[in-house]
Amino acid sequence: METAQHPVTAKAYVATWLALLALTAVTFWQSFQPGGRAVHLTLALLIATVKGTLVALYFMHLLESRSANRVVFLFGVLFVALIVTLTAADVLTR
Repeated sequence: METAQHPVTAKAYVATWLALLALTAVTFWQSFQPGGRAVHLTLALLIATVKGTLVALYFMHLLESRSANRVVFLFGVLFVALIVTLTAADVLTR
């Protein structure tokens, strides 16, 4: 098991948790704002991506890990984005 060079402090955990709470509140708030389904869905997916990235970086210690783990995470995010884009394109072209 590799040791962390720069361990995440309790202050970073609290800041991340507060950011996740704020992003959750923004998601809830934007759901009541005027706009179409596409706008709400796009914003909700963007906020969920940011929240998932924060969780992976800080709570799953991806920030401290080797570069190979970061590349795998990046390809995972890009794959999900590709699947969502292709699904949306399929629905929009019907």
